[in-house]
Amino acid sequence: MSYSVIKRGLPGFASPYALANIELEEGPTCIAQLQDWEADDLVPGRPVEFVVGQIRTDDEGNPVVGPKFKPLADGAKS
Repeated sequence: MSYSVIKRGLPGFASPYALANIELEEGPTCIAQLQDWEADDLVPGRPVEFVVGQIRTDDEGNPVVGPKFKPLADGAKS
C-alpha cells in the first residue's frame, strides 16, 4: 500500500481522509479510501482488508457507500 492524506477534500467528502493505492493479491491495483486509520497506520506495504463504508455525502445529504480498505495490525494477514 502507498497512500496520500487529503486534508482539504471536495464538497461532500469529510476531511481529512486517506487514499491508498492497494496492490491486490491477484495482481491488479486499485485506489480507494482507507477506513479506521490513524497516522501511525499509514506505512507503505502495510496489509489491509476490504470493507464497505461511506465514501462521501451526495448533494441531498445522503451517504454514498462503496469499497474501502482498513489497515491491519503490522504483520497481520487479511
